[in-house]
Amino acid sequence: MLAKFPGRISFVLFLAHVLFTSTVYADGFLYNKGTFNVISYPGAVATVATGISNNGQVVGNYVDNSDISHGFLDAMGTFTSLEYPAAFFTGATGINNSGQIVGIAQSVGTGLFGFLYAEGTFSLLEYPGAIYTGAAGITDTGQIMGYYADHSDREHGFLYSGGVYSSFEYPGATLTHPTGINDRGQIVGWYGDSSGAHGFLFSGGVYGSIHYPGSIYTLPAGINDNGDLVGQYYDADSYHSFVNIDGSFKPFMFPGASYTEGMGINDSGQIVGWFDPSPVQAPEPPSALLLTTAILAMLGLVRRYL
Repeated sequence: MLAKFPGRISFVLFLAHVLFTSTVYADGFLYNKGTFNVISYPGAVATVATGISNNGQVVGNYVDNSDISHGFLDAMGTFTSLEYPAAFFTGATGINNSGQIVGIAQSVGTGLFGFLYAEGTFSLLEYPGAIYTGAAGITDTGQIMGYYADHSDREHGFLYSGGVYSSFEYPGATLTHPTGINDRGQIVGWYGDSSGAHGFLFSGGVYGSIHYPGSIYTLPAGINDNGDLVGQYYDADSYHSFVNIDGSFKPFMFPGASYTEGMGINDSGQIVGWFDPSPVQAPEPPSALLLTTAILAMLGLVRRYL
């Protein structure tokens, strides 16, 4: 089902798109060996696919007719809704090959928090002392990666392993927002500074830059064990999706769509994400500040980030 979408979904460029446009259309997709297939949660007004395991299980979130966001698992066409207990917003962001799922949720009177869903049970993930926490990815060993904001409203990345949280941030950045992790422990994401938003790879304790040639902003979204990437970039005209296979950047577009966002990639090169077939294009964001404000506004957070 493809439908008009006026609501809130907590993923970076979609949020910016919603903030700047009054009518937005969205549906999920799976790309496999040159073929796109639509992913649509039954009865939903919008669906976004965010992560895919090596056995083809897909997670994401969908919005119902009441403008409420829910997480979902798509196991070979069989959909299961994911609802964190007592939350008014749930979104699944990543899945490993054991079927463990991570995501984000929010309840009345709370900030954003992360969760782990395993064997039918939800577990809360909150970085100690943070005003909000989001879980973005999980490895096959159960290591969880995400982001949190401290009480100065500064966002950092984190790793959670063996019950212990550790923080990381891109040197000199005003915010660090990790988005994907592979089983080699490599992390991708983007960071903000006074000049805007930039992509990064964090591998073996060393930060590297990810930059789509000729782009203004580059926002990686996912990485597989081969080091292949999916993400978005912004040039002088609009946002575009990209893949980076074997070190080579290429544009990536759902056929006939005005906008495509690749969100996750598995080791077989299967890609999931969402697309917008409407003629509306997201305008140029003036800074990382505006992009981040869009994220927090759509999440329903009352605090301004920067």
